Amino acid sequence: MVLSGNIDLSRPDRYDVVGFDDSELIHGDLHVTVDGYKVIRLEVALGFKAAIRRPKDIDDIELITDSGYVGSEDWSWEYVRLVPIWERPSNSNGAALVSLFKQGINLLREEGGSMTFVKTIKFLIRRLPMEPLSHTKYMIGAAFSRLGELNRNVRDDTKHTIGATFSQESFRALPAILNDQFTQAGMFERNDLVVSVLAQEGTELADPKRLLTEAETETVHLSESGKILAGVQQLADLIVEYGDRLPGEATSLDVPIERSRGEPLQPRTDEWVSETFDDTGSAVITQRREQLLKECGTAFYLFLWPAAQEYFDEIERLARDRVSVIDSTDYRLDGKLAKIIRDIYSVDKRNEKWVRDKKIHELQKYEPRIRVLSFRLPDPDFQKKSAERLSRRTYDLKLDLRKEIQQIHPEYTYATCVHVTDNFAHNSHISELLSKLDTYRVETTQTEPNDTKQTD
Repeated sequence: MVLSGNIDLSRPDRYDVVGFDDSELIHGDLHVTVDGYKVIRLEVALGFKAAIRRPKDIDDIELITDSGYVGSEDWSWEYVRLVPIWERPSNSNGAALVSLFKQGINLLREEGGSMTFVKTIKFLIRRLPMEPLSHTKYMIGAAFSRLGELNRNVRDDTKHTIGATFSQESFRALPAILNDQFTQAGMFERNDLVVSVLAQEGTELADPKRLLTEAETETVHLSESGKILAGVQQLADLIVEYGDRLPGEATSLDVPIERSRGEPLQPRTDEWVSETFDDTGSAVITQRREQLLKECGTAFYLFLWPAAQEYFDEIERLARDRVSVIDSTDYRLDGKLAKIIRDIYSVDKRNEKWVRDKKIHELQKYEPRIRVLSFRLPDPDFQKKSAERLSRRTYDLKLDLRKEIQQIHPEYTYATCVHVTDNFAHNSHISELLSKLDTYRVETTQTEPNDTKQTD
């Protein structure tokens, strides 16, 4: 926006959504002067347009980020304001969607056919807001990928390939299978699987065949709800075979399965472990189980960033009221913070690079200390059936915590206090990352946790 002479904004204090009033824009450092005209700094415009997010604003964001100016020597992140989702104009997302769909309809009328569909979907994916519509973007992307795959199969005119495309029962990702073996109260009920894995690895606490009450099968049989009906030994064999590929490739490891009806296997919970093995054996099983579950991405992670250090304990208590926390660890990342943040977000396709860079800029103002909580979600309530599906529960958890933090943190900067993983792929990536950070662990004096909270 150009400011000159008698300034005419579309309405008074239009930029108050990002915390700037007209006086600051005109008389402060929030503009540059070009040929006698006052032009709003791109940093201010970037934050404003990210908050409003109309189609034109999305295009302008692309122009700004492609300009080469973002992050340059003359760029000031202090002028970029990130606005919480709940404080953004309520009609911006709806108006943007209406406009986008109208453009898609016009394109359909002009071109027709599948090419229009492809262009429209790509257009929508690129322009929909990052949040709270990120789930919608993933769902649209999944539909696009599936239809594209089907299109290729039809062109190949291969019935076998088409059948494979729609086969939902032939394979299931290893993390998804393991996650389904939790009760609603968060208790893992297939410890016999862990015993079998240990036996395959050379740690025979007991004869696995004596402990397994199922008939041998060639594939893993699952109920409609995902519970193992048969094939515990076969699954253990595959886990050991996949060993060298964990945790990095956990979400790409597909297990051959069959959906079946029948009585579920008798649960093998912690109570069964303590009744069957001595204290030493029980400890070995528990340790191997937790290692396996983390490597396979079934443990979700909550990061508390340096900006929230003063409130680490309070935020952790808020989290424990909502989910079943496994453990809590503090790390001091001297000289590593920026690299770690980039690594964490490298698997998250929703956040734009400039948002990550803004986050890094803000977090580098603080002592480089973070806290990481791992927690269980027996029912993540994923948005769609794919490796990159997003959990509604982790999204709601992140949003709830950010709102709570805003109430207790007087200088809260949006998205600089917490991060939560959203799916098995994110979890597996973080598990691998944290395994390399043991030397950065630090002692913590947080209050003893109350672990009675269970997710339902």
